[in-house]
Amino acid sequence: MSALRSVRVPAATAPRTPSPVPVKGSAGSAGSAAKWPALEAGLRGVLLRPEQAAYEQARLLVNQRFDGIRPQAIAYPADVHDVVECVDFARTSRVPLALRSGGHSYAGYSTGPGLVVDVSSLNSTAVGGGYARFGAGVKGQQAHLALAAAGASLPLGRCPTIGLAGVTLGGGLSAFTRAWGLACDHLREVEIVTADGRVRRVRADSPYPDGDLFWALCGGGGGNFGAVTALEFATEDIRDLSCTRFLAGWPSAATAAVLRGWSVWNADPSTPRTVTCAFEQLSDSGLPSRPTVTGTFIGPPGALEPVLDRLAAAVGLPEAERVLVPCDYTRAASEADRWGGGTLGPRVAFAAKSHIVREPLSPAAASDMAAALERLHRFTAVGGAGGPLIDALGGAVGDRPPGATAFPHRAAVGVVQYHSYWHQFTDPAHVDARIEWLRDTHTTLQTHLGTGGYTNGMDPELTDWQTAYHGENYPRMQRVKAACDPDHLFTFPQAVTCGTAGR
Repeated sequence: MSALRSVRVPAATAPRTPSPVPVKGSAGSAGSAAKWPALEAGLRGVLLRPEQAAYEQARLLVNQRFDGIRPQAIAYPADVHDVVECVDFARTSRVPLALRSGGHSYAGYSTGPGLVVDVSSLNSTAVGGGYARFGAGVKGQQAHLALAAAGASLPLGRCPTIGLAGVTLGGGLSAFTRAWGLACDHLREVEIVTADGRVRRVRADSPYPDGDLFWALCGGGGGNFGAVTALEFATEDIRDLSCTRFLAGWPSAATAAVLRGWSVWNADPSTPRTVTCAFEQLSDSGLPSRPTVTGTFIGPPGALEPVLDRLAAAVGLPEAERVLVPCDYTRAASEADRWGGGTLGPRVAFAAKSHIVREPLSPAAASDMAAALERLHRFTAVGGAGGPLIDALGGAVGDRPPGATAFPHRAAVGVVQYHSYWHQFTDPAHVDARIEWLRDTHTTLQTHLGTGGYTNGMDPELTDWQTAYHGENYPRMQRVKAACDPDHLFTFPQAVTCGTAGR
């Protein structure tokens, strides 16, 4: 790739601290006789084993629910050669393999009882000439800083500490989704180590099966087809770009009206694609919560005012608060996760479920979601937080048909996620009640929203995940799996399988 300028910026990492409280899920006996010293000798990077002091912190994910899982080893590859070594070792030693970039897997699929390959050391960045190439270990904030330094941009997720590879491979929502599409829509090339130990650089025009593999990597989810080591994107030019971050809030009693009005407004073709926002209502410590719409507008505050006036009209109630803050691209992208209540604070335990919102919420659906939030208040009164988050789709996302990439939800209005957070030392009975709230909420809203879910927010309890995450694209993904990983070296409970396309 020509005209790329290397930019060195500090990598962003989520805070991780070891916990003395064990939870279910420890290393099994698989691969106990594996020749770990041989693997370590073949690596240029680091291999951590349980007897080493750094292991206890290194094994942790962002979610405290999985703190009891103890891998037999954690590898930090220094380069693609190391990744090949790890893949070959797992295949020949029959050791379970898990891939980790940012450690944000909702279901804990980026850890396991065998070998965890953490690609965070593969964090090189090169931007220029309309393209960007990132190592698979680059985090969101690091990517945004490297892009901005070169006058470029990409729609790379809402969370500054999330791994670039994971968010892109699952689609990738951002502060600019409606304007520029998904992160995977900007992919040009993916470097990946497949189960046979080959290093492949795949593109849309690559010969079979590599071209189909590239298609599957564009929104089909991470960890299914191989270990991604680098990604190349086509970038957006932001040298003349100005942005406005905004927040519109209503009284807590207006939840159903805001849900309904926001979804109608977001689906309206007259709502400009230069605005990308989310509905969020976070219940924290039992305090009254209010429905808010937060987002990013490409343009000055004055041009945004009439757009938000139409939102208020769709809700049918004036806002209790409206805040508009002009900012540059870097601030808009990197702070997107903070405006609705998200933080970069201490690790917590959490669970989540999701739906795809295919059309504006009906009054009944909005009312049921508001009622679910009211029921949540009694749990958050004794600690923790939770609530719904609906990220907007539409705009540029819908410019491609559902089969153009592996991401199938092109015609949807948004992605709703129901979250529940608690502290690790919370009474187990209370945790069970919170999880039951999630189940009840998902079941109730299923009657309105149908089957559908976001692969970047995997729910381990979802039984029809093949259809929910992948829709009609799943059979083609199975054929790709059969061609690239027929023995299912890369696997986890909701991984793509060969099925009838296999051997």
